[in-house]
Amino acid sequence: MTEVHHTGDGGQPCARHGAASLDAVFALAMLGARLTRFQHDIASKLQGVMLSLDEIAEHTAGARDPELARALETATSAAAELERLLAASRSVSRPPLPTRTTVRDLIARASERTGVALVGEPGDIDIECCAPLIAHALAIVIDVASGNDRVRTLAVTAHASATHVELAFATSPAQLDGAATLLAVAAWLLAQHGAELRCQGDTVIAKLPLSAGEYPRPVARR
Repeated sequence: MTEVHHTGDGGQPCARHGAASLDAVFALAMLGARLTRFQHDIASKLQGVMLSLDEIAEHTAGARDPELARALETATSAAAELERLLAASRSVSRPPLPTRTTVRDLIARASERTGVALVGEPGDIDIECCAPLIAHALAIVIDVASGNDRVRTLAVTAHASATHVELAFATSPAQLDGAATLLAVAAWLLAQHGAELRCQGDTVIAKLPLSAGEYPRPVARR
């Protein structure tokens, strides 16, 4: 096996994006193999920064220097935001645990990670899933679908049945580099949770089960 792919019309390999080579997939895996240790190192250093900022705030509490106060407030706010981003990243590498959430919340998490503004009303459809991982997969899909456009906006629609919800993302004609590899990774991740990813014309569709059921499938971890 030298290629991996997501599907297109008729369940065949996607003709628009093509297949991803295993070399490209393993290049991403090489980065991922370092992720857990990197997150641990960053968390340790960030804790030191937060403690130092607390000490600075304590020692300068009586100082009447508005510029110093503003600089300290900015640094503290930036460190808190970094801590939030790190927590979101670490949640992807933890053992998956299904929880109840809404499709609206999943899409909001995904779009926030990519900086893409979504146009459309997904509705408050209730869903049981491993939210951090599904949101991560959807973030990859959104990133690819929005392409290389300077102003990144993306139309999304949601259609629910008794057992599934389909999210349709209209794709940009300005295709993102490495789209085939990224979509192959997203398709694999969704499949571990009983979900599907396919392209249909100029639309990328993610079909998610409303109940986790027997998923997620166990994945070998370091």
